[in-house]
Amino acid sequence: MNLSRPRAALALCALAFGCKKVEPAPKALDRLFPWFFENIDQADDEQLAEGFRNLHKAGEVDALDELVDGSLSDLDPEALGSAEVEAPEPSKAAGVYMLRRLRCSLPQLERVLAHQAQDELYPDAYDTYDRSFTTDRAAYMGGDEDLLRWDVDYTATILGKSYESKVIGALRRIPKIDAEQSPFGDTLVARAHIPEPAVFEKDSTSLRQDYQIEMYYPVGKGEVLHAYAIWREADFGAGINSDSEGSQRLLLNNLDSWDKETEALCEAGRP
Repeated sequence: MNLSRPRAALALCALAFGCKKVEPAPKALDRLFPWFFENIDQADDEQLAEGFRNLHKAGEVDALDELVDGSLSDLDPEALGSAEVEAPEPSKAAGVYMLRRLRCSLPQLERVLAHQAQDELYPDAYDTYDRSFTTDRAAYMGGDEDLLRWDVDYTATILGKSYESKVIGALRRIPKIDAEQSPFGDTLVARAHIPEPAVFEKDSTSLRQDYQIEMYYPVGKGEVLHAYAIWREADFGAGINSDSEGSQRLLLNNLDSWDKETEALCEAGRP
């Protein structure tokens, strides 16, 4: 999975012909996504393990056999936690979420998430991409550290409009504690946000805020549960903005497509 979204291309046909309605998240899930965003680097392993147990219950994952998605409540400023943001106004960012079973092992998925050259894995997503790690990647991959951090500078094109942006990302591994506290074994939490608005070639287009949180844990049969939330404040013109239900459905459909690309990477044993 790539932590420097948004994707470069969006299909517009859904705006013209209608989409599945974006329903609000159940209250328990609505509370959990911002909790993970705030606590990825503040909670201890036991607290995060409890968060995963709560996520599994709230998402009714044992009965989940297809993708589930919807909208989220506004993100409170307190939930930004340690995320560094220039003049944050998270209440202006519209939130969506997705729960999906992903065909991949957790170790393979971790290699995808921690790969430096994400543009090699997702070549259609970026015009340029430069990721630099701000903590020791070798120590993380070797199991000596459980938190990996990085910065990204990238350029991309959305709906024919080019822009450049920065991303601050983090990946936290929560190792298995015991069978009771960690019934899924090791788990992963990934967070990404833009510290300042993206810069577009045209002033009428904007991506002012973007906050993302993802949780991954094994659910058997070679699959990982992927729980994903984005809060975004964006306006791409022509009525395409993050507050409109059509745009939210396009974003959610795009996240599903990204996961399918990730499944293909896992099947191919990449990277």
